[in-house]
Amino acid sequence: MYALHAQRQTPCLVTTCWDARPPSASRAFNAHSESIEASLRALGIQFSSSLEELLGSVDAVMVLTVDGKSHFDLAMNALARGLPAFIDKPLTCSGAQAASLLRFTRTDNARCYSASALRFIDKLSDDTNNPPGRLVSIEASGPLQEIASMPGLWYYACHTFELVDSLWPRAGGLRRIRARLEESGHQIELEYHDGRTAVIGLDRAGTAPFTAILRGEHSSFAFEAGLASSYDRLVASVCRFFAGSAPDFPLETTAETIMAIECAHRSLEEGGAWVPLDQGLDSDSQNQGFSVRKNST
Repeated sequence: MYALHAQRQTPCLVTTCWDARPPSASRAFNAHSESIEASLRALGIQFSSSLEELLGSVDAVMVLTVDGKSHFDLAMNALARGLPAFIDKPLTCSGAQAASLLRFTRTDNARCYSASALRFIDKLSDDTNNPPGRLVSIEASGPLQEIASMPGLWYYACHTFELVDSLWPRAGGLRRIRARLEESGHQIELEYHDGRTAVIGLDRAGTAPFTAILRGEHSSFAFEAGLASSYDRLVASVCRFFAGSAPDFPLETTAETIMAIECAHRSLEEGGAWVPLDQGLDSDSQNQGFSVRKNST
């Protein structure tokens, strides 16, 4: 990221931050918080005493707090003031909130962006001697990490979901999902309306690399996601967004990831049953949201 700045690829400047954690949490991590604050102040970043003070002094907002359950409220405070907002993983911890964000960006022309660095993996090498043809299925795996404020899949599963999303010729179109918990970790199956399928394996130990097998009509190949430059690409993408460009990935794709994770949780609760995912909020139905239908085969 420092290299990006040296190359003048980060035209945005972080000027101010605000600690969204409650005071009790700040005290619990006092030494760590002081170290972070000292590092930020050394970069010339100021600290606001309140969210209101922060929002009144900046041109754009990055919602970076670890607790995804607070992301919706924090982002809406910025969006309601006309400030563009980037939301770190996960976008929200609720399909209904993801739908609300999507509606607000469309009806009020608000600018909102969210993406995982796994959407910016190093380019896959093309095997010109053995082209796979049209992709029909993907088997992806990645680590799962849990934190107390976001139990289950919320904290880290979005990375592997978004990796899968980035590998298809076009994203979206999920039809239904089912999930089960095995000894090694979670296994999540995805079916798409056009017949494609995907399987996501999440390692409970939280140490597995991000890998995938892409199966095409003619052949298949496996790879490990290259992350050497993915975070730099994400930062550059966020800067372009704040400078006025459209998001590299529309909010609809990230909202579908949240809905997929919510469906996976429901499938686990129902013993591994298929849970259909209906995506609303298309250009002709701005008043509809996401909905999940249970007990469907």
